[in-house]
Amino acid sequence: MSQELNIQKVAHVTGLSVHTLRYYEKIGLLDLVVRTSSGYRHYTEADLSWIEFLKRLRETGMPIATMQKFAELRRKGTTASRPYWRGSQCRNHGKRN
Repeated sequence: MSQELNIQKVAHVTGLSVHTLRYYEKIGLLDLVVRTSSGYRHYTEADLSWIEFLKRLRETGMPIATMQKFAELRRKGTTASRPYWRGSQCRNHGKRN
């Protein structure tokens, strides 16, 4: 899929309702979706991948509050852990246990 999809198409593809997609955006599970000049949402492939991941989390019975924590961590990325990781690798490089 190389094109962006509107909310109705995303609802059809994912099996989620339009209301659920809007709700997920409102509570921060989805990043703010790109909008056209007329205000219509257009979802990208990355949005669809994340929505599919959210669906799998829900299928495990995970509460929405925990899913919101996942979304927050995702937004922060992995850069928060990199300085420690690199530092520990440098300190331990070449050492034998």
